[in-house]
Amino acid sequence: EGLVEGVDRVADGSAEKVPQDPNAGTYEGWCRKADVEIDWAQPVDVVYNLIRGANPQPGAWTTCAGHEVGIYDCRKVDGDGIAGQVLQVDGDSITVAASAGGIRIDRVRTAELGKVTAGAYAAQSGIAVVFIPDMEDSVPEAEKSNAREVVAAHLSALAGTGRAVVPRLNSLSTGHFEDDLRAVVGPFIAGISVGKIDRVSDLLQISELLRELEHESHLEPASLKILPWLESASAVVHAYDILSADARVLAAAFGAEDFTHDMGIQRAGDESEVAFARHAVCIAACAARVPALDTPFFAFRDNAGLLANIAASKQCGFKGKFAIHPAQVDPINTAFAPSEEEIDYARRVVAAFKEAERGGRGSTSLDGLVIDVPVVKRAQALLDSAGDR
Repeated sequence: EGLVEGVDRVADGSAEKVPQDPNAGTYEGWCRKADVEIDWAQPVDVVYNLIRGANPQPGAWTTCAGHEVGIYDCRKVDGDGIAGQVLQVDGDSITVAASAGGIRIDRVRTAELGKVTAGAYAAQSGIAVVFIPDMEDSVPEAEKSNAREVVAAHLSALAGTGRAVVPRLNSLSTGHFEDDLRAVVGPFIAGISVGKIDRVSDLLQISELLRELEHESHLEPASLKILPWLESASAVVHAYDILSADARVLAAAFGAEDFTHDMGIQRAGDESEVAFARHAVCIAACAARVPALDTPFFAFRDNAGLLANIAASKQCGFKGKFAIHPAQVDPINTAFAPSEEEIDYARRVVAAFKEAERGGRGSTSLDGLVIDVPVVKRAQALLDSAGDR
């Protein structure tokens, strides 16, 4: 009613005119780019509000490996780590540590990629790399203690790169596990990688030890994750039970070398001897809603062989792969990211289906292949992962 009355009074000229005093006014200047650079050492609420307030313009920003990255859609989450450290790369999102919490970033912008999902940026930039300093198979028995000291001494430097650190510990049966665990638990790691997890009880025993050490180290409860290696016949048979047994499970790692040793078989060039195990681990990981990571490719000078191996991994359902040499990192990240050809085809699939829907049809065809709802969902998921919406 007041609004109607006000409009009427303006229309008939009876509205009272109140002169404005410019000297009594205040002025809020433009929000400049320099005002919205993110300081990850600030409390998580401050960082979150800065990103929200600057979205979409001018856009909060930070730097990664010397390159500017605009930060957009985000959420506050629990997290513990060095300010600015990438705590987790999970599907389409990246979680970065701030003070007293974490920021889960969904969308970013770079000069090269434009605006994409944070997960797509992670895959393209190499930020998805996780450092896994090894204290297990690469270390002779006589050097276990020295390796433990060296790894513990360098955790701060590794974490300072902004990438997650997940040390690979000796398995439960070796007698070294608890000493390894006590040496690395602290604010510089995102979790631990443990080999030869054969059954659910192994995983639950590790989780309980982590709970005790988190309490002793004043870490957030359940903040440290577990990357279990499934590398035996027992592990493959019990894969789903293991991967769904505890919320700490970060991903599933398949180890072909130890698996073939356990089976008493030789490695073959075409990897047919591990085909069933690879598919079984991927199916179990999908059912448990965690990503599956494939065994390393040891011929580190054979780039063509690596790419062929990755193509087979993707067809199994693996979402990533371990690298044993720095030269493998870029090929792995590039190959696991959607290619331009895959993105273009997915766009055509979605467009064809939308056209069919407008015509009242629930399916259509493209390039001689049937396009129905499951095919469209797969295409849309690929576009979402690439930040193409």
